[in-house]
Amino acid sequence: MCNRLDWFSTQKPLTKPSYCRVGDGKRLEIRGIGSIKVLSHVYGTWLSGAMNEVISVPGLSTNLYSVGAAIERGMEATFDKQGCRILRSKDRSILGVGKNVSDKIYQMALNEMHRRSTLWRRTAQSTIIGSWDMPALRGSRDC
Repeated sequence: MCNRLDWFSTQKPLTKPSYCRVGDGKRLEIRGIGSIKVLSHVYGTWLSGAMNEVISVPGLSTNLYSVGAAIERGMEATFDKQGCRILRSKDRSILGVGKNVSDKIYQMALNEMHRRSTLWRRTAQSTIIGSWDMPALRGSRDC
């Protein structure tokens, strides 16, 4: 889930209003679903890729990555006391690394990339991830 509309390289608006409920009980509007081009910091190297089917929620205070949704899309996740790793299932290559910052909360170093003419621009942004699952999109739900 991403709070920045300008980071999406593609975005499909929802045909019906949809909402999610965040931890403090607020109900936030979901604007659409799309793709974001990213750089992922993995053990000293920046890897380029794309996050697809990202839910656009402009009112979020931080961006969220769903491990459950990633697993449904053919990835794997491993967790230990130091952190987590997101891997591509077919070849076990590491796509992202998260640092354990508190109980069940991990922080990944991700940067978004978007086109400005023919140049790529990189913006520092950390995304919080955890071992929760993202339910199927419906009219209202918890984020």
